[in-house]
Amino acid sequence: MISAFKGLQNVFKHFPDVSLVSAQVDTVLDDQQRIRPGIGDFVQRFWNAPSEQNSKVPSARTSVSHAFNEK
Repeated sequence: MISAFKGLQNVFKHFPDVSLVSAQVDTVLDDQQRIRPGIGDFVQRFWNAPSEQNSKVPSARTSVSHAFNEK
């Protein structure tokens, strides 16, 4: 999980007994409250939706299924 510092503060404020493990904690949010530099649009990446930004970066799902289909 990649987290935003402000988001973690909010989670711990409302759920103080929760433990979280995060691979990275970013401190910078843009004007739309998205992590910067971040991973781009997570929903588009997760569902492998085409977009100008992520079409150049293959999703893990595409890469893995392609690897299993090779003979």
